[in-house]
Amino acid sequence: MSTPRGRPVWCSALVLMVMLMVGSCHFEERLPSGTGAEEDAAQVAVAGFYAALAARDSALLRQYTFASGNTLLDVTGTDVTLVPARALLSVPERRTAGRPPRILRVELHLDGGVASARVVLVAVAADGAGELEATDQLTLGRREGVWRVAHSQFGAWRSRSAP
Repeated sequence: MSTPRGRPVWCSALVLMVMLMVGSCHFEERLPSGTGAEEDAAQVAVAGFYAALAARDSALLRQYTFASGNTLLDVTGTDVTLVPARALLSVPERRTAGRPPRILRVELHLDGGVASARVVLVAVAADGAGELEATDQLTLGRREGVWRVAHSQFGAWRSRSAP
């Protein structure tokens, strides 16, 4: 027996069954439990790190960094320097200039007790006529339930083309 289009009836029945099965499927996206709270806590650590630098507050910086944390930065534009994170307050840099740079965007990726963050910062240019932008990379770790910066890599400042 065949259908009006010449296909066997069993073929049409099979297609109908597959369509019903696919239509009844439910796709779920399940995030690991606690992800929202963990992500919020890591975001607080990122913001606290930059606030401590801008305020030149060594006690606050100790709160948001590991004792052995370090920072890779390019102060001269030609050579990079590795500096202990807690010594950053003595480095003349826009991030430590008293007025905190604005955090434009943070892309945070958590993997258990380790997280990486790509942070885009905006600061007022020295002449006050425009803005500069930099992209930093941070590695964070969670110890005893608290997120801290283990390593930071400061990107170079460049003129910002969009407000």
